[in-house]
Amino acid sequence: MPVREKVSEKERTRNAKAQKAHRERKAAYIKSLEDKIKELEQREGSTPSETGSTGSPESAESTENLKAQIQTLMTENVDLKAMVEFLRSELVALSTPSSPVTDFSSSSRGSLPSPPPSSTEATTQNCLENVSASAFRPR
Repeated sequence: MPVREKVSEKERTRNAKAQKAHRERKAAYIKSLEDKIKELEQREGSTPSETGSTGSPESAESTENLKAQIQTLMTENVDLKAMVEFLRSELVALSTPSSPVTDFSSSSRGSLPSPPPSSTEATTQNCLENVSASAFRPR
């Protein structure tokens, strides 16, 4: 039976080496995850425990700024759609042969005809002002 004892000793040695290698791989994996967490927290600017939430105050402020910008753009979009519809109706009116011809004398060249009075007149006027103010603004 001495052979069985040697095999048993070999198995114990092999198992011990395998367990040690497993523990080392596990420790390296945990370390890599901890490093990744630290890196992500640094990118975010602060840890959740510092702010009391999952986001930084800067990101909350940025989110609010983006929401305000979205609202402004949505309003501007509605204004522009109204202006396009008005200009489309003017174009149709000008392209029909029975409609009166609008006088585009040299004093009014380059300006748009005034829209008919309506509830969207202020919106259209704002739209025209915004377009003329921002048409050539560098972005």
